[in-house]
Amino acid sequence: MAAVAPDFSGVSVTTASPFHEDGSLDLHSLHRQVEFLADSGIRIVIPAGNTGEFFSLDASEAELVVKETVAAADGMTVLAGVGGPLPTAVALARAAEANGADAIMIHSASHTYLHRRAIADYILAIVESVSIPVALYKRGDTLPDDVLIELTRHDRIAAVKYAVNDLPAFAAAVERASAAMFCGTAERWAPFYSLAGAAGFTSGVANVVPSLSLMMAAALEAGDYPEAMRIRSVLDPFEAARARKLSANNVTVVKYALWRMGLDSGSVRAPLTGLDDEDRRFVNGILERWASEGLLRLDR
Repeated sequence: MAAVAPDFSGVSVTTASPFHEDGSLDLHSLHRQVEFLADSGIRIVIPAGNTGEFFSLDASEAELVVKETVAAADGMTVLAGVGGPLPTAVALARAAEANGADAIMIHSASHTYLHRRAIADYILAIVESVSIPVALYKRGDTLPDDVLIELTRHDRIAAVKYAVNDLPAFAAAVERASAAMFCGTAERWAPFYSLAGAAGFTSGVANVVPSLSLMMAAALEAGDYPEAMRIRSVLDPFEAARARKLSANNVTVVKYALWRMGLDSGSVRAPLTGLDDEDRRFVNGILERWASEGLLRLDR
């Protein structure tokens, strides 16, 4: 029997994983950040995603991040990131279900040598290990679209996070897939993906200014593309900062912004690194402008 899929429309927030100075998980800050999103009207959170530094967490930490996010989520849908070696991915998927996650998201497989049939088998083994809905995560050619489309025929695969900026390919996949398709490359691309049939989009900047991301989601749902593009222009400098240094700043910029808001996230884990002085000045300029416009409050 198919699991009842959550509503993945609108904006899904990939949350950060906060760390103490000694590198251990800061669960108090995790709860504060999730509660901030809930109070801001966010409906869907994705713990243990790439913004959550999934590949820098060990299995016990990834499980704990999901468990504590569920505890703090206050009615929000929790889409838990799972991945890694197959036994680890299966264990994380089962733990996410046991700890109350509403669905799991299978990270893009990472291996030097991959075979398209083996990728499908890897995904199906994880899907069959749980009874809750599953979202697939496409980040490149490791999951070809024809394989992805075939996989969506499984009644437990409810959605696809499509994070390849190829709009014709995405539009073609929307027509053929048997699952909800959503934009995996955030607000910079969300208006264009919406035109191509996306049901929603994922966001990292929504950790910082959830009101703007929710406004974009509402504009897209209403078909108000001029308004969506206006919001995109407001968010674009922040997203440009995250894209600097071949996107090495992606998580660091979000964590720095949260720190300035008093929502401590600690530093990023290696191989990520902190912001240099130039990037810090650039991000500070954005945050201070947003604060002057009432879009956020800075405590530091």
